[in-house]
Amino acid sequence: MNDETTMPVFKAMRKRRMLLGLGLKEWMRVAGALIIGAVLAFSLGGWKHEADVSLTATELQEVYGRYCLYQNALQKADQMRSASGASDMSVLDLTADERAQTAEAHALGITSGMDRDELTELIPKSERRTMPVIPDIPRWMACLGIPLVLAVLLNVEVSHNTTLSKEAARVIAHMRSQRIYSSKPRTYMKGA
Repeated sequence: MNDETTMPVFKAMRKRRMLLGLGLKEWMRVAGALIIGAVLAFSLGGWKHEADVSLTATELQEVYGRYCLYQNALQKADQMRSASGASDMSVLDLTADERAQTAEAHALGITSGMDRDELTELIPKSERRTMPVIPDIPRWMACLGIPLVLAVLLNVEVSHNTTLSKEAARVIAHMRSQRIYSSKPRTYMKGA
């Protein structure tokens, strides 16, 4: 009889290091999904079209301020022209910016005698802009967020050394191995 007591030795539960339920191979799959998603999101960002976009209140205020600046330059030029008696603006002592602003005011139809309401009527309510076909946030969520979540869910270890992707592959292999046979006696007798 042996006096030594023996104890059972169990296999190690985990043979590799894991971080948040993912090993190195699984983290590489997640990184691959991130890279492919980022490339797809960037490439879809270049897909653009022109659209009429309504101006925001801030943009309308900026345009109004610009129109007021043009009107002020035009009023200054008119005052200088009436004081000097000149009939042409080219002889007036205006800076290059003031000349550009008066030319822009003439192009937009701004006169020096317009009031606030008349200037506001000249402001366009919308403008043509080149915009991405798929807006930024939905594009990044669809191309980067969803594949990232799916990659993590499919590769995280659910049970001991079992992931959802391994289980799905096992179920599909099992379903493919199954065959359906007719069990009618007549069919069996015919040899079908």
